[in-house]
Amino acid sequence: MDNNSLVSIIIPVYNTEKYLPEAIDSVINQTYNNIEIILVNDGALDNSPEICDKYAKNNENIIVIHKPNGGLSSARNAGIEKATGEYIIFFDSDDILVNNAVEVFVNKAKEEDFDAVYPDQYMTFYENTGKSELKFHFDRSMYINDPKKLALNVIIAQGRAWRASALLYKLSVIKENNIIFPLGLTAEDIFFNLQFLSFADKIICLDFISLIYRKRNNSITTTYRPGFFQTILKIDDAAREFLTFNKLNTTENNVKCDSLLMRNVCNYLISIMGKKNKSSKVEKNSYFNEVVKDNRVTSIDMKKIIIPYFSKKRVVLLFKIMYKLIAWKCYNCLRILATIVSNF
Repeated sequence: MDNNSLVSIIIPVYNTEKYLPEAIDSVINQTYNNIEIILVNDGALDNSPEICDKYAKNNENIIVIHKPNGGLSSARNAGIEKATGEYIIFFDSDDILVNNAVEVFVNKAKEEDFDAVYPDQYMTFYENTGKSELKFHFDRSMYINDPKKLALNVIIAQGRAWRASALLYKLSVIKENNIIFPLGLTAEDIFFNLQFLSFADKIICLDFISLIYRKRNNSITTTYRPGFFQTILKIDDAAREFLTFNKLNTTENNVKCDSLLMRNVCNYLISIMGKKNKSSKVEKNSYFNEVVKDNRVTSIDMKKIIIPYFSKKRVVLLFKIMYKLIAWKCYNCLRILATIVSNF
């Protein structure tokens, strides 16, 4: 085990007093010893700030930053500024870091001086049922250690490997290239990863569970997000900017960007028609039509785009059907299908 390299672990904290001690303990109890823990209190309104201060008082390797609320990206960026490690890990305050994750990450990174270690899997714990499920960020057939090719063929073409949480980055790549999380946007991880992979030289994909992800009923990921289509368009912009910046602007690669856009659009169409969207039926239908008939969406050649990876075959089939309905402009059928799926 290599305990010489300092690892900075950034934990943004906002109103998670119920889960925060378990999250911090999972970092404190790592098998790897040389860790600095940076707790960023992002203007929490519960007892989270007091919990952070208590842990800092009892652990000399814990630093607490208290700041006004600015969102997840703002908190992570504040942590980056404070971090002094050779490597950095972003971690959420309601999740659990597997106890040997840092050790595994650092040892793997040191093998060939990799700039990042991307684990392929995680456990999801469903709070409402108490059950756990193994899930995959991406399939093992997608292991690519070239950062540009991973971005193109996995993050963009397949819409996978977005997460920035519970994986290892080399901090110098982030700081030397002024890589930050975008403010005011959800899905901030994909923007960050596309930036990072533009500057990274070598990465490694890893068959490893690094994270126990807590699926909460009131978390951001279980909530309908009004206006998220604008973020989808910004993701599309970022993917195409990645091509331009890295001189990869070919017809084939633009099809991969088209594939990412359509994957995100179809996911969002299902979300629009779901129960978590409290809008009226008329409002849902209107917004659905606005998205599906957007000029950027209708300009895509649906015959060329790539079917995204999902571990469940029925989800792959669903997307194939949705893509056919979009290609045939059968929008009423598409809306009915999205409504049915959203209520499962």
